[in-house]
Amino acid sequence: MMDNDFYDDDPDLLHECIFDAIVIESRSKVIWVLGTEKNGDNYYHGGQFWVSSRNDTANVLDIRGNSISFQEIPTGATVRISFRGLVLESSPAQIHDAFLIQIVAPPDPNYKFPTYILEELQRIEQHRLNYKPKPEIVIPSEVYDLLEKANPKAQIAVGYNLETGSQAIHIYVPAEDEANISG
Repeated sequence: MMDNDFYDDDPDLLHECIFDAIVIESRSKVIWVLGTEKNGDNYYHGGQFWVSSRNDTANVLDIRGNSISFQEIPTGATVRISFRGLVLESSPAQIHDAFLIQIVAPPDPNYKFPTYILEELQRIEQHRLNYKPKPEIVIPSEVYDLLEKANPKAQIAVGYNLETGSQAIHIYVPAEDEANISG
């Protein structure tokens, strides 16, 4: 991955790219899109992209040209994305330098996302439904006081076992001080 700042000094290295895509999902500062057939047989046809704007500078416009937020772009709408910069090759690919995103067609009620997109949306929704934040472990100040008295170099950390979901408090003591812990 290359740093885009390298290219910012030389506008000749940046080419403006414009492509049409259907919005799969919109969030507060990013949209997930699927390139349309209208792009012809090129990189953007059928590709998935996370599109955002560096420093939140993109103009995001509705079909009438009014300014809106990323979140106001409806799922299924066709958007025209204009950007300069690199496309980060991940899955989905990432575009961070969009400067104009405009809705060019409202959602088509007859359009059906490809099966692999629907399956990914189901997987994401299932993850959201099953997500349970870990309860915060509060370590009483008395524990810190005892540890400080026993060994000022010792440290406390909270750990999680990702397989079991269990939590534990870990006390780290520098190896040369292990013999000095008492109590």
